[in-house]
Amino acid sequence: MDIAIVGAGVVGSSMAFHLARAGASVTVYEATRPGAGASGCSFACINALAKRPRFYFEEHRDARRYLQELLRDLDASHLLHLGGTVRWAAGAGEQAQLEGLAGEVANWGETVQWLSARAFAQVEPDLAIPATADVLLLPDEGWLDLLRFSALLLRAAANAGADVRWPDPVVALEPRGGQIHVTSSMESRAFDCAVLAGGPWMSDLSVLGVRAVPVTVEPGLLITTSPLAVDLRHVVYAGAIHVRSDGSGRLMAGSAAIGIDDAPALMSGLGEIVPICRRLAPESVRIGLRAVPRDGLPIVGHLPDEPRIYVASMHSGANLAAHVTRFAAAEILQQQASGALQHYRPERFAADPGLVAGN
Repeated sequence: MDIAIVGAGVVGSSMAFHLARAGASVTVYEATRPGAGASGCSFACINALAKRPRFYFEEHRDARRYLQELLRDLDASHLLHLGGTVRWAAGAGEQAQLEGLAGEVANWGETVQWLSARAFAQVEPDLAIPATADVLLLPDEGWLDLLRFSALLLRAAANAGADVRWPDPVVALEPRGGQIHVTSSMESRAFDCAVLAGGPWMSDLSVLGVRAVPVTVEPGLLITTSPLAVDLRHVVYAGAIHVRSDGSGRLMAGSAAIGIDDAPALMSGLGEIVPICRRLAPESVRIGLRAVPRDGLPIVGHLPDEPRIYVASMHSGANLAAHVTRFAAAEILQQQASGALQHYRPERFAADPGLVAGN
């Protein structure tokens, strides 16, 4: 089977990897450079807390296990850092909410630990933790070196025969003669299937002759410090700010609650959590654009009106991309629907005119 993949972020790279390894003829089209979109500006936390409903939590848990297995097979376990995530509440209301979330995932089989601020300070002495805080630790969570992981999969796909083309944006898709004709800036070719494996650009596909996939584009502020004499072992969620090591001696911090044009406020908040960061300016400031499906769940499957176009869009790409695309690749090649993806079908938006092929 001859398959085109549009987009070379972590979703497209994962899809290319699984398809090429299974023997498909794969061509990947990337408009700018691999990982240039959401994958290149991601906090990339591996977590399962507050993933609802339960099947979605279980998807994240299973995806984490598969990620570990895949990286062991590729001799790249160093890209996954499962040192744990920690959270603490700012008040009684937040504490009750945090306890509820912790109890929920504990009932679903996740390992959960509570530590006093004093006990946790022995583990993370570089953090400023409120003395009365109860610290929630989920030891099986962590973060993924997402760009390097994506590059690893894309390189493995190329080694298996995939043709990776960049910069070569796709400008049109046209179903014709039982195939899907893909026109890029450099060529026009017919394929058996075209996979739209994208991030923010999935919200406007009119230029390709396909109306928007129902995703919301959400900007997020991400800053990186200069190298610091600090050893942060966990991913930390404190109030509106999340922070982790970036693996190179720097800290990476983000926030969904702080305006994208207010890096000083994020840096100030980071200094309250990690005192060594006080009065520092960030080394880099980036604005990430996240594509979040309208109901929060991945959108994976053939378009209802055009089975030669396959969509793979998800917010939690660091967590889910490798796991979900292995099932997606199998169903494309076997031409048989996978029960593992039953909750994520585009058909659930059938009443939404945004999922109609053609102009």
